[in-house]
Amino acid sequence: VVVDDLVKQHVQTTPVEVPTALQSEVDHWLAGKLPFRAATPKFKDQRVSLLGARLSRVHTGENDQNVPAAQLLYRVGPHKMSVLVFDGGESFELGDNAQIVRGQPVHVHDRSGHRVAIFKRGKLTYAVTSDLPTSDIVQVIGTSL
Repeated sequence: VVVDDLVKQHVQTTPVEVPTALQSEVDHWLAGKLPFRAATPKFKDQRVSLLGARLSRVHTGENDQNVPAAQLLYRVGPHKMSVLVFDGGESFELGDNAQIVRGQPVHVHDRSGHRVAIFKRGKLTYAVTSDLPTSDIVQVIGTSL
């Protein structure tokens, strides 16, 4: 259910609320708008460029909770990539299909021609969605961990 929600949000054409390629502008804009501090991931992969951000919500599956999230939009070459940052809670299920990327488990799911890679950083959950091949999405995530 959570993965389906993430793919649905990824394919939406809703415009960003803060259109910028500057991470500092996104972080400043997000400050105080969420009940947590969402740090925009820094990707060292040269193909990745930030397009902007918007506020969103995610169904976590836990008691059918709908929690606030930051949705960060990127371009990876010709591909769109979205990163949702949210507080998934302690019992948030990441799934079974884990790959270890730079010592951290990343759970990759395939849905409707898209890959959703989910990992935790501290108390926050990061969900990266794209139509990139699994190997590419894992490689891109590896440049941010």
